Order: sequence, then C-alpha cells, then structure tokens
Amino acid sequence: PEQISSQASLALAAAPTHLVDGDRDRLEHWLDTAERLLAAGQELEASPATCAVLRAGLARGGASAMADAAATAYELAAEDHPWRPLACTLRGAGLHLLGDRARAVPVLEEGARRGGVVAPSAQVLCLAQLALIRADDEDWEEAALLASRARAQLERAGVSHYPSSALAFAVSALVRAHRDRVEAAQDDRRQAQELLARLVDPPPWYALETRVALARTMLRLGDATASRTLLSQAERLLHAVADAPLAARWVEDARHHADTFATSVLAGPASLTNAELRVLRLLPTHLSFREMGLYLHVTANTVKTHAHAVYRKLDASSRSEAVVQARDIGLLDDVGAA
Repeated sequence: PEQISSQASLALAAAPTHLVDGDRDRLEHWLDTAERLLAAGQELEASPATCAVLRAGLARGGASAMADAAATAYELAAEDHPWRPLACTLRGAGLHLLGDRARAVPVLEEGARRGGVVAPSAQVLCLAQLALIRADDEDWEEAALLASRARAQLERAGVSHYPSSALAFAVSALVRAHRDRVEAAQDDRRQAQELLARLVDPPPWYALETRVALARTMLRLGDATASRTLLSQAERLLHAVADAPLAARWVEDARHHADTFATSVLAGPASLTNAELRVLRLLPTHLSFREMGLYLHVTANTVKTHAHAVYRKLDASSRSEAVVQARDIGLLDDVGAA
C-alpha cells in the first residue's frame, strides 16, 4: 500500500481491480490517491481518460451522472484506448436506465465491438445489457443470441469467475428460463448468485439489474418466494437510482407478475385483489391499520376491510397467522416489507 500510494501509475492500476469485486470505497480511495499525485506534478499518459472512466464506474450520482461522466471519459480517450469500451458500457447502461433506448443501443453495440479483444468484461456487459433491452421488447430470439454471445465470451476470455460477471450470468439465466432450458437456467442462476454475493458494494444500478433479472428467472422457474426476496432487495436500491424511471418500472412489473403467479395458487373465490395484496405486504411490519392507511393513501377502515378479507381468503384467524400462510405459498418473502 505504501508503494502504491506514492505512484500515480500504481494507484491507477490498483483502482480498476475494485471494479471487478465491486468494492467502491477502495476504488475511490485509489482513484483519489492517483488524482492527488497527478495534481502534485506526476505525469501519466492518458490519465485524464482513465480517471474519468473510473469516476463514472463509481456511479455515486445516479444514472444520469454516470452516463455524463462516461461520455466525458469516452471523449478524453484516444480512438484505440482500452478504456473506451468500458465508457460505452457505463454510458449505455445509464442511458438505458434513463429510458433513452434510442441512444443506448448504438453506444452499447459500439462497446461490444470495441471490447472483444482489449476489454472482454466490458464487451460481456454490453451484450448482457443489449439482451435485457431485447427481452423487454419481447424479442426473445435476439435476446438469446446476445446472451449466448456474452456467455461464450465469459468462458473464452477467462472472466467467468469475476464477481462483475454476475449480471451476464443472470441475463443468461433469464433467457434460458424463458426458453424452458431449466437445468441450464438453474446453473446460470446459481453462478450469478454466487458472484453477486462476492461483490462488496457494487454500483446500485448494477446490483438492481442483476437482482431483477434473477427475480424474473426464479418466477419463470416457479419459485415465487425466492423471486420476492430478490425483489425486496432490489426495491431497497431504488433510492440510489431515483433518476432512473426504468428501474422502478422493472421492479413494479416483476412484483406484479410475482403477485399474479402467487395468487394463481389460490382457489377462485380466494384470489386476492391488488388492494388486498398491498395491505398483505405491510402485515409483517409494525405499522397499525391507521399508519398503513397513511402509507397507502386510504382510510384506516379501508385497510381493516382489506386485512380481514386477506385473513378470510388465507384461512387465517390473525395477522401473524396470515403472514405465515402467505409466506408458505410464496405471497411474501422471508425478509418482509422494507
């Protein structure tokens, strides 16, 4: 550490290793060190582009700030600079989350082209992001081709063990689950979750995308409880990407599909309405009916009516019993409402 702290070149070599393991505090530490040494007079070729793309990788200011910082890094980098593919990855992901698909796609496609040789991890993430876009369009054939290219490059480039490859495995699992390749999807899902667990503090957008893709996969594989757990984790990340409406829509849509799936296991007259499901999600909390009403913008009596309907339809005699019953059939995850 003492040697690295004395040389800008070493600090800028240490910082990117923490893009791989998602340790943003360490990444920022070495980036700050490098910038301080550069400001003190140490010279290093192409350091402005390197610093800019690493700053974008921190994603401290949300999707818009990440996209802007990555665009700056791209302009600072020379035509053949190996950081350009990563700049494309970050800018494309940011534009995608902001809902600007028209600009995101060509940027991600450029990153995939540029990254094949000099930055395979960046190429893989560009392909995974493009696969998500096609999946949202219900173009599952194209999504499968893109996910397959990403999956193959993981193995070819020897980066499948990198924690930062979790998103690519999650997207591959989603596509394979949709195509009813159950065993292959489960393999990718397990790999994605193992890598995700090894990420120390990944950028919120990345952690959210990976968890939503895994939640959709688990739902497709019939595990509503696991899906809800992942969605609860994703929901807690939304505040960090508050400027990205697409992220909120992903979570909301996935939650809706989870609700639809879970209620399908109940008999016809016992199906829960959307209003009753919203109340059910709050039952594991300490909130009173009056407080739930304030949260849901309805009266306490309305909440009480919905709660009693939930008890009846779940054949429960109390709030705690309803929570237990709901968890048993996958209507609630083990974490409970945030």
